[in-house]
Amino acid sequence: MYLNNSKTNLKICNDTIGIITNVNIETNSIRISFNIPSGIINISIKPDTNYFMINENHTSHIQFSIQNCYILIIYKT
Repeated sequence: MYLNNSKTNLKICNDTIGIITNVNIETNSIRISFNIPSGIINISIKPDTNYFMINENHTSHIQFSIQNCYILIIYKT
């Protein structure tokens, strides 16, 4: 699941579900396929760096803007 709105021009926004198709350690990127209304799109994602302050010290956090997602379907009869 994609976690930010940086790809809205491609119709990929927060909580869009995709499938990881490739992990490239040399380029520090991953490829993800997303099912959008116009078809399937395969894009490359690089990690995001967030800068902030903790106890008056500058720090940063680097991560990919994705997370595992699970689907649970409950049928009531």
